[in-house]
Amino acid sequence: MSFATQARAVWDRLQRTERVLPSRVKIPDQRILPRQTSHELFSPDSAYFQVRINEMFLSNQREWFRKIDPMVFVLTEFAYDKSEHSVPFVVGPQLLENKGNPTRTPTGMLFFNTRVAGIHPYRGGRLTLALVLCEIERENYAKRILSIIEKASGALDFSTVLTSYVKLGGVILDGLDALLSEESTKPLIGMRDEIDPDAGDLFGPCHWLLIDLPKSEFQEDHFWVKDGHLQYGESEQALTDFHKADYVLFSIVKSTERGDIRALPFYPLYEAALKEAASAETESWQRAKANLSALYQMLILSPDLTSEQADALNDSFVNKLKAARKIALQNATLGEKDIVPESLQKRLHAAAKIMDIE
Repeated sequence: MSFATQARAVWDRLQRTERVLPSRVKIPDQRILPRQTSHELFSPDSAYFQVRINEMFLSNQREWFRKIDPMVFVLTEFAYDKSEHSVPFVVGPQLLENKGNPTRTPTGMLFFNTRVAGIHPYRGGRLTLALVLCEIERENYAKRILSIIEKASGALDFSTVLTSYVKLGGVILDGLDALLSEESTKPLIGMRDEIDPDAGDLFGPCHWLLIDLPKSEFQEDHFWVKDGHLQYGESEQALTDFHKADYVLFSIVKSTERGDIRALPFYPLYEAALKEAASAETESWQRAKANLSALYQMLILSPDLTSEQADALNDSFVNKLKAARKIALQNATLGEKDIVPESLQKRLHAAAKIMDIE
């Protein structure tokens, strides 16, 4: 069974469960505070995307972390390096206990800001996102399975080693399939959304809310996001925290640059080129230029960079190598024109003795 087929099989199992009936709300840009100055849509090879769980609220009425554990399963499908990839990620109790607010209030617990996909260049085509919140009984076989797949999910950084991470995807999905076959695992709320610009869908930054309430018990146009947190109210001036039910607030985020350049595969070659450029030897400069040529090829072919940032990085690297070479040559000749003649040294020595400062 291929990885993509395996991923679809897991989602089909989730859909067949009685509890996965999505109550979901897409929160429009005008109700995101502070308001963004730009709402440009994604276009191929011009920006990066990531998927984040911004906030999750778990009400204590479910006895979270006492009798049951939460698990959020996220599956993102998108084009990467000339083919489509499915990236599974599991947010379980270990990660939530590290991310969450350690103070448990009578109304519940809050958890913030977990990246579950990206940072990746958007290459065009469809982006599919599936997300499910489950509860798992603490003291049973399922808890041990969850621990294993959560560790597998966090074993690699999917933003920089996606191809290696995908190899673990089968392990994660096998574990999830085993979890879902246990009666002690109960999916609560979930959604699957496919955004296809080729079919006319608008693909831009957005916020989604999954909530464990029927739509008859809330007003969709009363939901806001303020500083990354869910708020509820008729207007911007009348907002309050929403603690009426379990929910997951997540978003698709857009950026024009990625800042983790040092973690990408081409960076060691840049460091090697910079080291050669910092030498005054002619042969070292030739090696630096050869490395720079190979580095440019890696940049423009990298599946982890947009074309615009690849070109900008090349310009930056060239300038830094030139600056390093210039300083190396200056250092190599340092003092050659400033050697003090022997006659002047004797006069200075005599003057120092007279002034008693030698």
